[in-house]
Amino acid sequence: MILQLLNVLIGLTLVYVIFSSIASALFDAVEIIVKRRGKLLARGITEILRRLSDNVDADVERFYEHELINSLFDGNFGKNSRKLPSYIPPLRFARAVLMLAETTLAQDASATGPFVRLRAYAERLVGQRALAPGETLVAAMEAELVDHFNTSMDRVSGWFARYARGVLLVIGLVLAFAANVDTLQIVRSLSMDPLLAERIADSAATYVDRRTDSVDVADDGALDQQIAIINKNREIAESLGLPLGWLEGEFARNFGGGAKADDVIKKVIGLLLTGFALSFGATFWFDLLSKLVDLRASLKPKDEDLKVEKDSAKEAA
Repeated sequence: MILQLLNVLIGLTLVYVIFSSIASALFDAVEIIVKRRGKLLARGITEILRRLSDNVDADVERFYEHELINSLFDGNFGKNSRKLPSYIPPLRFARAVLMLAETTLAQDASATGPFVRLRAYAERLVGQRALAPGETLVAAMEAELVDHFNTSMDRVSGWFARYARGVLLVIGLVLAFAANVDTLQIVRSLSMDPLLAERIADSAATYVDRRTDSVDVADDGALDQQIAIINKNREIAESLGLPLGWLEGEFARNFGGGAKADDVIKKVIGLLLTGFALSFGATFWFDLLSKLVDLRASLKPKDEDLKVEKDSAKEAA
């Protein structure tokens, strides 16, 4: 009984992994075009400089136009540009700030712009501790600025995580409705057909092994890579033998004028559950699937041993 329930959970989780991988790939494809991460990073840089600057827009532009930063993207800086870097190495940030501070002080020794203030902040922190053996003052200031940058970027990571979760929720809902990925219907099918559930659970173990040894997770990459991930997971979904996709006339039966209210509510709930589940992302569901597959592997031998004992008892009788 426990193994049968576990097979159902594994089957449902495998479906979530497959379709959340598709959703993540679609999100990454959108991000390749929209470059939202780069815009949020620019917003984070703006927040770092805002409290120190009288003209933050000009100073942010000056930072991005510095040769250490400008080499990370094409073209000129613009807050709405789609070519802004999605990542700035912390050490580059620190060195760009120190070089901009040096340039500012060379032009006006009494200047107190944001880069000069950041340099003074780092120097003050270094002054509160002894330099490590062989450590120069510049290297120590760079280290302090790296820490300051990393702490500030935690906020940017939070912004992007909330944005990604929202977009994944929309994509997940659209995908669930478009492909008829109904959680309630899938659970019902797996519960009523133990052999199907067991076959899919066996497939899930193979899926986990293959994916662990490859790069199937929808990470940032070229657009054609995301398309390949979508197609590959679509093929896997079609091979499961589950009720996925809309059959001819099925949509009308569920949402047409003759549909029963209870059936409509169940279908909507099933699709909404799937859309919400897919918003958790492929990594979350793959980690859960791996744990469930390991748990099944640890329980299955015990189940088989029990079957052998029953067979032996029958023969003895």
